[in-house]
Amino acid sequence: MKTWSVSGGTEKMKYYFSLGSKYEDAYYKHSATNFTQYDFRSNIDGKITENISLSFDIAGRQEDRNFPTVSRGDIFPYAHEGETHHAACGQTEIRDRILNTV
Repeated sequence: MKTWSVSGGTEKMKYYFSLGSKYEDAYYKHSATNFTQYDFRSNIDGKITENISLSFDIAGRQEDRNFPTVSRGDIFPYAHEGETHHAACGQTEIRDRILNTV
C-alpha cells in the first residue's frame, strides 16, 4: 500500500490531504483475480471567530476487482478431464466444431 499526505496550516486554518493506492494480486502472479484500490481524503478546518469554526471534510475510494468469468468449481473439472478449451476461455463453440469435424 502506498500513501502520500500533506498537512499544515496556521492557528486559524489547518489542512490535510491524502492520496493512497493499493494493489493485491491473487495467489498466483498475473492471474485472473486481482484487486486495485485508490483512496482520497481532504480535511480543511478554519476558525472564523472565537466561537465559530468551519470544517470541510471529504473522502472517496475507487475499487477495481477482477475475477474469472466462471467459478473454480467449473474450471477444475475441465482441467481434470484434459480439455484444452473450455467455458472459462469462452471457446466451447470452437472446441465443439473441431471435435465434430474430426
